[in-house]
This record gives sequence, C-alpha cells and structure tokens, in this order.
Amino acid sequence: MIYRGILTVLIIAVVAVDLPLKVLWLLTLVNLLVEENFPFSHFPMYSSFSRFTYYIYVTNEYDVPIPMKRVFGIEASFLKKVYDRDVRSGRSRRMRTLTQPELADAGRMALAFLRGRPAPATSNPALYQRLRLYQVNIQLVDKTIQRNRMLIAETE
Repeated sequence: MIYRGILTVLIIAVVAVDLPLKVLWLLTLVNLLVEENFPFSHFPMYSSFSRFTYYIYVTNEYDVPIPMKRVFGIEASFLKKVYDRDVRSGRSRRMRTLTQPELADAGRMALAFLRGRPAPATSNPALYQRLRLYQVNIQLVDKTIQRNRMLIAETE
C-alpha cells in the first residue's frame, strides 16, 4: 500500500522535471521496488558488525609497508585469506584469543607463500631481503575502538 503511494508520487515527479532528474527518480523507483535501500540493506552481512576484526600487512626490515600488488602481484586481502586459512586449520579457538606464538607458524607460512610466488615483471621482490608480517587487532571495548599491533613473523 505504501509502495503504491510512493510510486504515484514518483511518477508525478518524473513527469514534472527535466531529463537528468527523471533518470534519478527512475533509479530511485527501481531501488524501492527491489527493496535495496542503501544504507539499510536487506543483506545480513551488512546488518551488524562484529566487535572484533583484524588486518595484516607486510613491511620491509625498516617497518615500511610494502605495496603488495606492485611487488608481489597479489592483493593484501588474498594474503589475509592464506594466513587466515593456516591460522584456523586445526584450531577451535577464536582468533581474538590466540597469542603471537600461536600465530607465528601461520605467519611464516604466509611469508613463505609470498616468497614462492613469481614476481610481476615490473618489480623486484629480491630487493626486500627481510619481510615482516604484522597483525593489527581492532576491537570495540567499552564504546572505544582499540588497536593492538603484533609482529607475527619475519624472514631471515
């Protein structure tokens, strides 16, 4: 019932305005009919947020972050999936409860994965003699966002 009223108003508005606004109103109408109303999505993956997450990044021996795509030819998100798979294999505990020594093997495996990949023609990963993998935990504690950076592993 409410959609019928909105639809009527939108049709009148589309007829009454010039072409660019007609397109805008038409797209609004389509989104209303599809029921995808950003930022109020019907998809459950956007309906709530976890109180804990983390990201990883790789640095050189001077702790300068390395551009993953340019140097190693992969996105950092892909390396996180490789790392996450190794962390979770054989473990039933949650990521937030694992300590640095428990994560070190997965970190070394992720760095070995990087070293074993063929490099893009435009880069020279051999320039990076020593690599370090960091994990940054982000969590919401008492309405405050806290970050905790840990050195997980490094190459020799």
